[in-house]
Amino acid sequence: MSGGSSCPLDQGNAELRGQASRFAQLAGLRVVAAGEGGTGLANSPAMALQNFPCSWISIVTLAVAATGLLGCNLVTGADDLVLSGAAQSPGDGSDGIGGQGVGATGAGATGSGGSGAYQGGETGAPTEPMASTEGVIITDIVVYQSVARPIMQGGSTTSSAIPIVANRDALIRVFYSADGGYNGQPVTARLSFGASSPIEQVETPVGSSSEGTLGSTINFAVPAAQMQSGMTYRVDLLQPVDQVSSDNPAARFPTTEGSFEAIPAQVAGNLTITLVPVQYNGDGSGRLPDTSATQLQRYADLFFGMYPVSGIDVQVRSQPLSWGSTVAAGGNGWSELLNAVADLRSSDGAASNNYYYGIFEPADSFSTYCSGGCVAGLGFVGGPSDSWAHAAIGLGYSGDMAVETAVHELGHNHGREHAPCGVSGDPAYPYPGASIGVYGYDLVHGQLYNPSQFVDMMSYCSPTWISDHNFKAIFDRVKFVNGAQIYTPPELQNRSYERVMVNPDGSLTWLAPIVLSRPPIGDATATTVATVNGPELVTGALIRYDHIDGGVLFIPPTAQPMAPQRAVSAMVDGKWLATGP
Repeated sequence: MSGGSSCPLDQGNAELRGQASRFAQLAGLRVVAAGEGGTGLANSPAMALQNFPCSWISIVTLAVAATGLLGCNLVTGADDLVLSGAAQSPGDGSDGIGGQGVGATGAGATGSGGSGAYQGGETGAPTEPMASTEGVIITDIVVYQSVARPIMQGGSTTSSAIPIVANRDALIRVFYSADGGYNGQPVTARLSFGASSPIEQVETPVGSSSEGTLGSTINFAVPAAQMQSGMTYRVDLLQPVDQVSSDNPAARFPTTEGSFEAIPAQVAGNLTITLVPVQYNGDGSGRLPDTSATQLQRYADLFFGMYPVSGIDVQVRSQPLSWGSTVAAGGNGWSELLNAVADLRSSDGAASNNYYYGIFEPADSFSTYCSGGCVAGLGFVGGPSDSWAHAAIGLGYSGDMAVETAVHELGHNHGREHAPCGVSGDPAYPYPGASIGVYGYDLVHGQLYNPSQFVDMMSYCSPTWISDHNFKAIFDRVKFVNGAQIYTPPELQNRSYERVMVNPDGSLTWLAPIVLSRPPIGDATATTVATVNGPELVTGALIRYDHIDGGVLFIPPTAQPMAPQRAVSAMVDGKWLATGP
């Protein structure tokens, strides 16, 4: 990702920022370093990283359990990550459910004002007979988990290729139109899920809903525990029977009393990101990147906000990678460092869904390093089973730029090409100017993103969010990586591969051989290898870099031993490239 393509999270329409979603109104979690004190978000518990830095630091995955009242269940593999502080009841005027904080993974958001929401079955919930409200029509129902995904339009269930992610928090917006037949009295909006307790809240519909205004819709914050594969739902807008003179089927969906419609939630799984601190000695400084609790929270929040996963686990590798070579702003040295991080990942025996991201500071500040333009990140674009290539690198300075670069580079690791704005890219990208195509929604900060203003994170333009196109593509990749059962014939398992680095200038540089558990899947590349009995033609696999020409060419074993001079030539982009004898 090139420098200058940042998008601060607080950019966007001021009106949208002023609309607090149900997630922003419910208390969240944040991560703070021990010693920062209890200055966390209002009415929220704080997560303290004791004895920071620790051997492995995990930004936790928070699973929200629905057991009558909503509660929080903390899931973490870090022994020294402890919960400090307790959930508090929301202050006057704020929404709350049983006084329990509800937060997405890595999320921390609060809000003020509210509609007196309550959970079905909660003490004090109304028990009087209710009927469908007159004068109000439910027009659309849309699920937001990063992007808008309609489930009902114009009174009918609608299908879509955009996935709904199981075990991931969601905002379900109910769009409506109120006419002169509506009596103006409060309405109980009820969202029911089969046999589980419904979510209810009191609303006063006004006019017609607009997608760009959160406050114009009825918004249900649905915790991950209720977003399950095979789930069903219905929505009812209700008033006491003594306020209703005739039945209004349009104020409920499905219109048949007691019936439910399916929400096709699918399981994708979690994503693990291991940040590899690079101790940069290219200038003799020994600088280390920012791995403070505040910066780690930024990584967790943005990855969870955009990526179609149930949870994000951000770790910091305990042992930094020492690097003594120069990594220049113009691109020289970047590929060598990336290869080293990928090899480190392989030697660590990382799981296939664990993506290594090397972060480093090659100058005192970003402005110094990038004053004349710079490369800000580099990653591989490999196949779904190319675990070795689940690696990328980027600048590791404090702030949002480093995080936005990481989101972009790991997008490449998930097979995504550039979205065409400021750079050529994915020929199948469906929207002009790399628009995100549909409204985006940030579960962490409760913010909408207008497709006429925001572009896809894989572009070189800003401000950025994720498009529905790349949301689906990354979901498919995550689902494959987390659930794939790949059969590899025994003779192709744990083979040693010779490797050459294809440099941006077209030269080839030998790398150390590597043993892979299964064959790499890259660009099939005709490769001639000098053996003791003469040239032998094999098919190599070229795994490309994302922002510069070249990549790493994996050469399978030859029938005859390689000649002592270790010479190879390869057809890359229509040209034969060769090593020297």
